[in-house]
Amino acid sequence: MKHSVLQEVDQYARAHMRKKRWYRVVTCLAAVVVFCTTYALILPAITMEGESCGIPEHIHEESCYAQVE
Repeated sequence: MKHSVLQEVDQYARAHMRKKRWYRVVTCLAAVVVFCTTYALILPAITMEGESCGIPEHIHEESCYAQVE
């Protein structure tokens, strides 16, 4: 009887450690997804800030854009 109880305790401890390890892995992967998504959403906004015709705060007209032929 003691032998089977010790085996059950050992199996429970291993299962608990395995589950704990998976929680850590999934949490790390979720954090990576959040940071990558945030970066992907911020990147277009950062690149749009650099595009300017040199005149502060105005409505862009045809004269602001250069024609490439």
